Amino acid sequence: MRTTLLVCACALTAISPSASADGIAVVPLAATGDVPAEELEQIADAVAAELRARGHDVLLPSDARVGIERGSPGCMAAPRISCMAEGLYGMQWSSFVGGRVIREPDGQTSISLELYETRGARQIAAQQRRGPVSERAQSLLLAREAAVAILESLARGARRALVHVISRPNGATLRVRGGAVGRTPWTGHLAPGHVSLQLDLEGYEAAERELELEPGGAEELVVELERDPGSSSPGPGRPIVGPLLLGIAGLALLAVDAVVLATSRCDQEAPDGTCLRGERASVVPVILVGAAGVLSIGGGLTWFLLGGSSEPEDGSVR
Repeated sequence: MRTTLLVCACALTAISPSASADGIAVVPLAATGDVPAEELEQIADAVAAELRARGHDVLLPSDARVGIERGSPGCMAAPRISCMAEGLYGMQWSSFVGGRVIREPDGQTSISLELYETRGARQIAAQQRRGPVSERAQSLLLAREAAVAILESLARGARRALVHVISRPNGATLRVRGGAVGRTPWTGHLAPGHVSLQLDLEGYEAAERELELEPGGAEELVVELERDPGSSSPGPGRPIVGPLLLGIAGLALLAVDAVVLATSRCDQEAPDGTCLRGERASVVPVILVGAAGVLSIGGGLTWFLLGGSSEPEDGSVR
């Protein structure tokens, strides 16, 4: 009994080694085209070997499969990023590499790798390597090149700073070091160091801000734009056309109601109230049309009064 328990404990240790901050799990890869299962496993192992050679703790694909099945039963039968991430997160691995090997009829082979965070299954890097493969050693070399590329991509992203820029009002053109990158609200990664930001919005004075960005840091910048007194542009003021059309529609409905009431008359009425000569307007349609007219006018007035407080939300995320 003791021997059995020791064997089980050793197996669990092999499958779920403790993951460090640099730890990366490698999951079994998918395949498209004529890629033998044995070669596919060797490609995944080559990716893991290259990551380990670069100084990372690595969970091998075979161990990852067992661990994922334990944490997310049935996941590997139809692999999904979400369930693989859930299983590996339960094993305390912070990131994992998956991907696909595509082999074309002429022997051209593409190896695509994606690096994901296990918490939230967010993709943080992706790389692809493609080349002619006539023997298995070439596909393993291609896999190692893709693994190196994805680590380099990850390192570049880690060195850059995350910047979030908001202007009030939003919709301003944002320029970084003189070049336009989008409109506010804007989120993106910028190289660390001193950076100059300019914001331009028609009807407002141009604004400029200076930032000192730390490698891997994050900054949020909120800029209150000031009206340009010399500009004839009203800026993003109150809407005119929409509220005006809505108000005109409401007046038209009330006018129709008034005409119907004015032309409706009964020249002779029976004792029970029935109109014998002439035509009497139906009460319900008149009320409904009148109510629609009042609501249209009220809606147009509300739109005009409150519409100017909204800000455009056409920022770009990069």
